[in-house]
Amino acid sequence: MGLLAVFLCSLTVPASAAHSWTLVDTSPANEKMTGIRTGTTQMFAHTSSGDCYQYDKTTNTLELVTTSPAMGEITVGVGDSFFGRDTSNNPYQYNFKTKAFDFIPGTPIMSIGAGAEGVWGVDSSDGEVYAYNSTTNTFDPPPHGEPSEFFESISVGNYGIGPWGLDKGGHAWLYNTNTRFFDETDGVLDTIAVGTGQVWGITSSNTVWMYDPGTEKWIQPDTSARLVEISAGTDSNIWGVDASGEVYKFNDNPKILRFQLVSPQPPEAASVVRVSSGGAGIFVLSTSGSVYKYH
Repeated sequence: MGLLAVFLCSLTVPASAAHSWTLVDTSPANEKMTGIRTGTTQMFAHTSSGDCYQYDKTTNTLELVTTSPAMGEITVGVGDSFFGRDTSNNPYQYNFKTKAFDFIPGTPIMSIGAGAEGVWGVDSSDGEVYAYNSTTNTFDPPPHGEPSEFFESISVGNYGIGPWGLDKGGHAWLYNTNTRFFDETDGVLDTIAVGTGQVWGITSSNTVWMYDPGTEKWIQPDTSARLVEISAGTDSNIWGVDASGEVYKFNDNPKILRFQLVSPQPPEAASVVRVSSGGAGIFVLSTSGSVYKYH
């Protein structure tokens, strides 16, 4: 893998009076979350029991929207686009009018992703990839041949050149919108974050990589970075969390190119960070299940 030049700099983003972390209330009160997801305009969260909550920015509150069926995974896309799968891998789309999940018949889905490039899922039985068809309300096989590898996850953003899949070995595959095939890249990753114009990934050793579409290779802009969580919004909004729960933001100044410790830090250790590619905001989920918004 190629490397970018790295320049030493301060490891901390300077504190600013304009920035702070605010605890997001829940309604009902005192509920703890186990997952959060952001789209372009929406943020949703879910509890360990699969109850789903929608963020209301006017009240800074996560409000309970549905308790049935229990969701095992949720994903938020463009505008009012909210999908999930239950604990039996049945896929659903959230209906903002009825405030309920509508069942999507067909194949069981074990991983689901949504963004400007559509809504995609991975079949839980054979690892094949499907694209959501809003006309028929089904997940359909894309019109192409599939790689023989068993995919385990799919990540979708606003990248413009296709969704990303990870197979069982952690190999990263990019869907080529021109050929309509998945192309294997040189990345071997644990997780992928797809933003508006960039794609980032983390390996099993917590090193951090970015995909360079010019060379079609994964590069390491900051060789010192060690993260366990990463989220990509716009190109200037790449955030991560390390093993101790500290939050970092990537400084893309060509003379810096480093993940810098954010100041101030959230009041609690973070486990997850989620960054919107639109105006939904930046959130962290703490290790205790509380949610904080960055201002």
